[in-house]
This record gives sequence, C-alpha cells and structure tokens, in this order.
Amino acid sequence: LVTPKQRMAEVRMPKIIPRWLEGVLLAGAAILVLFLVGREARVPYRSTAQPDYTGHVGEIHGALEVGQAFESLRPYVSDVAFQIATYSNRRATGEVIFELRRSPDAAHILRTVRVPPGQFRDHQWYTFAFEPIPDSLGQTYYASLRSPLSRPGDAITVDFSADNPYVKSGPSSLYVFRGGRNTPEAVLHAEMPSADLAFAVVHRISLQERARLAVLAA
Repeated sequence: LVTPKQRMAEVRMPKIIPRWLEGVLLAGAAILVLFLVGREARVPYRSTAQPDYTGHVGEIHGALEVGQAFESLRPYVSDVAFQIATYSNRRATGEVIFELRRSPDAAHILRTVRVPPGQFRDHQWYTFAFEPIPDSLGQTYYASLRSPLSRPGDAITVDFSADNPYVKSGPSSLYVFRGGRNTPEAVLHAEMPSADLAFAVVHRISLQERARLAVLAA
C-alpha cells in the first residue's frame, strides 16, 4: 500500500520561473521567430530608378511597341514601373499590355500583365506587378508596352529621356517597334541606344536585407 506521505512525495511541485527570466525567454523566442520569418518573407524594394525625361515616345496604338532593356541587379525581380503620360488626362479606350522578355528579339514571353484603360494618370508612375523571377540576378530583360486596340487620339504614351541617363554593364536601350519585331533588322531599326524610358525595377528582398539597407541608409 502507498502511504499518504509516499503519495505526496511523488507529486512534484512546479518550479517557479522568475519574472525577469520569463521576459528574457519570451523576448528571445520573439527574436528567433522574427529571424526565421525574416529569412523567408519578402518585401518590395526599388532597386533601379530612372525618373528623368525630356519628352514622350508618342502615342502607343496599333502595331507600335515601346520597351526598355535593363539589367536586373537582384534576384526575385517582381515589378517594372513606367512613367505614363495621358496627354493631360485624356481618356484612353484600349487595353495596355505589358510583356517581359529576356531580350528585345526573344519570342518567348516570361510575364504578361494586362491593364484596362482608365487606370493611368498624366505623368504618373504605374507599376506592372508579376510573379517574381527567383534567378533574375545579373540577367538582362526587356520590358515593353503595347496597346493594339487603341487608336490615334485615345492612346497613352510613356515619358523618356534622350540623354541616356540609365547606363549599366548590360544593354540599356530604349526600343520603338513599328511593326514586326522578331528579326535582327527590326531590332536594329527599333533600338535607340542613347535614350531610356522613365522606368523603375522592383525586386522582392528579405526582411533581414531590408533592415540592413535601412541601417546603411540612415
């Protein structure tokens, strides 16, 4: 038989943790969670910005296509923004199609974004967001806009600079295609190597990297 004294001996009294130690443990657990989440979660970061402009490329309609070649400075490229002009907020009627390729003469389209008319404002940035590309570091891309259903008088345009403000190690030209685009001759005629669109490139970076960049910028 188990005596009452033996039964009481088998019951272990819980250890009381000091409040200061409990606070330290909770803070440590929170920091660990933030560390683990910070490695996985990604937030937008504008890695490239070329805001200068001296004019616009003309109305984008029919077979006309305008685009910009650029180098991706980070992995996970996820957005490209252009400074759109609408001729003093004139109403546009045609859908605008954004396409991302590896080069101006590439037939394969990596990403497509379709934007209904009426979403743009005069000389304002519009960001075309797409599924991030993880292995984009060091790669060159060509981002373009076209609006085949727009007509003269109701089309948008894009601001550009003729002073070649965006210069990187890779190709960085503005292109204006006025018809076919998949031949070397068409690419040669479309290229404007001394001009660049007003554009920006956004990547998805970790929270840790964003915090590090904020500290460096402070």
